[in-house]
Amino acid sequence: MTKIQEINVYYCKECNVPVLIESDKNVHKCTLCNAELKYIGADARPVYPDERLMLEASIGEPLKYIKDSVWNVKGNKYIVNGETLKLQVKDIVSNNPDEVRALIEKYAEHNTDKYFNEHMDKFIEANKYRLNLISDEAYNYVQDVAKDYEKQARDIEDQIADMRSQLSEFFSGTDLTSAAEDFANSWIDAYKEFGSTTDAMSEKFNEMIQNMITRSLAAKIMQEMLQPIFDQIDTMASDGLLATEEIAAIAALAQERIPLINDAMTNLMTSLASAGLDVRASTAGFHGISKDIANASEESILGLAAAINTQNFYISYVPTISENVSQILAAMTGGVSPTAPVETNEAGEVLPSVQRMVYDHLPNMDANLSEMLRLFRSVITTKTGSTNTNYVAIK
Repeated sequence: MTKIQEINVYYCKECNVPVLIESDKNVHKCTLCNAELKYIGADARPVYPDERLMLEASIGEPLKYIKDSVWNVKGNKYIVNGETLKLQVKDIVSNNPDEVRALIEKYAEHNTDKYFNEHMDKFIEANKYRLNLISDEAYNYVQDVAKDYEKQARDIEDQIADMRSQLSEFFSGTDLTSAAEDFANSWIDAYKEFGSTTDAMSEKFNEMIQNMITRSLAAKIMQEMLQPIFDQIDTMASDGLLATEEIAAIAALAQERIPLINDAMTNLMTSLASAGLDVRASTAGFHGISKDIANASEESILGLAAAINTQNFYISYVPTISENVSQILAAMTGGVSPTAPVETNEAGEVLPSVQRMVYDHLPNMDANLSEMLRLFRSVITTKTGSTNTNYVAIK
């Protein structure tokens, strides 16, 4: 976009119109006749016929300049045919306003704009390049502003779409991508098991609808129950400050509302269950380890239980781990049988030592620990991905 330079206003006596010349130009020639120009100011505007007649009536000479090129420059000076009109403000305001009005009304019908238009046509022709620059700048400015508005409009549309998506996700308990994946998995599972794919889709849709109804009703109840607390906060903080006793009153009200909120939510769950929408019977909306447990297969649960029971069986023989762990570790790392005192029962039969029993069962313990680790890793994983940490995260 062309940057428009500051201008100075010159006057061409030959063409009888102002010529706009950029301030950094050293050549001051008329763009039409190439005549030398006379500087008249940094700004100029045309004096329209009605204003000209008022000026003429103020000095008592109506229509005196009707054929002339009349302009007003900075400092409220009038230029007539390139010459400054020797007229002071006191010469205008000192006249009788009734007489000035009477002259204007008398000569108004003769105040043609013919000569004014001729001067304007000549002015436009002499300053065509400059006026085109201004027009281009205005056009480009409007285009840039329009693009900004279009971008803002697109951003707002994106925000609205995002808010709609969030609203839908809030009420349905899922987003579109996750919902599509869940529906697809339900259909595929039913297809693999030669079940009714239609029933699988219907069940998944009903589950989403139930979740939507539950969330919307719960949110409505919560809003109604919390509204008195927020109303009290707004009232007490109307002056922008909260005193200690006011904060205590708000806290007390919140404590009073908690049992009411709990009762209202409990009644809602009871009503939903009576209507066939049992929240506890559905795994929809579970998060974290609750979701993993709810979705765990029977095989995984039974396998994990068996592994834990097996370890309990072997570990139960160890009376005091702190007394035996060093010998167990030596046996596991050194590959040799640990030595321990021989123990006998009342009948004189030799009993195996704790260390010996643990050593004998090491292969089984190793296998069972590996299986238990595999089952654990199917449900949980470490936050860092490392096996050397006590912190875990749900998959």
